Amino acid sequence: RQVGIRCRFCAHIHHRDRAGRSTSFPSSMSRIYQSLTMMLREHFPACTEIPPATKQRFLSLKGKVGDTGKYQGRGSDISARESKSYWVDSARLIGLYDSEEGIKRGNSSVVTAPAAAFLARQAGAYT
Repeated sequence: RQVGIRCRFCAHIHHRDRAGRSTSFPSSMSRIYQSLTMMLREHFPACTEIPPATKQRFLSLKGKVGDTGKYQGRGSDISARESKSYWVDSARLIGLYDSEEGIKRGNSSVVTAPAAAFLARQAGAYT
């Protein structure tokens, strides 16, 4: 089965009642970043199921991205290329791989302790 991404806030609602772009099935791991940015840009602002405090935090963080597409908070300088690499590396660490039918999950669905530690360190770099 192909791996997809969906909004956790409106996943319980029938798909025709959700705001657009609530679900995505990227064709390859290198397209995860693009799928997420499209979801962030088009779905999150329109999703009615995101709690108000969470939506406010999202909008606050969204405002810290400058015209260059780089995050402007806390002296960070994260480029789209670095962010794309983060998502590809993270996908590999949890056992995802590219196939002719899209992204697939390997035999292991458990994130190993070293992978979890790596992902936690990376997530800290992006906050």
